[in-house]
Amino acid sequence: MTAESKNLLHHHRTQKSHKIYVMASPCGGKSTFAARGTYREARLVDFNVYFEKWAIDSKLNVAEFSRTTLEEREALYNSVNISYLYAQSDSVCMLGVIGPENIQAHTDISFVIVQPPILRAMKNCLRRKWELKKSNRTSHWSRWKNVRDYRRKLASYAKSHGLPVYPSFEKALDAVLDDR
Repeated sequence: MTAESKNLLHHHRTQKSHKIYVMASPCGGKSTFAARGTYREARLVDFNVYFEKWAIDSKLNVAEFSRTTLEEREALYNSVNISYLYAQSDSVCMLGVIGPENIQAHTDISFVIVQPPILRAMKNCLRRKWELKKSNRTSHWSRWKNVRDYRRKLASYAKSHGLPVYPSFEKALDAVLDDR
């Protein structure tokens, strides 16, 4: 890991609160992990839950928003998520999707990527598909091909930004919180 990527990843130990943006693909376990509420005193926030609340408060036209491209949706998610992180005074971890293109502009935020083992991601995808099927619904993210493609996109993002990839949320957060 280069010194530059280490600076992007970690805060100084003297910092009182951490602002962490954990990126993971759909079916990566973000919502399940966020349900814990906290991890080592860092408050966990699921971007889907927060964004839905923000969309209602902002009177976002959800039908129109859903017709935008994935890249356009990711740009808005990032804007909302990063603004949220900056507004917090406590240690907080946003569990989201791919991060902003210019992570260097956000020196107060630690960016990390989690890619759980492929079998776990596949199991999560099947679980999502099964839950949706019970209510006669479908989702773009209940198809393994789409999840697999997003995992590849995240791996490419990690490489182009010099970010490490962790196999679990615990390992990623431990690395940030322990300043490793």
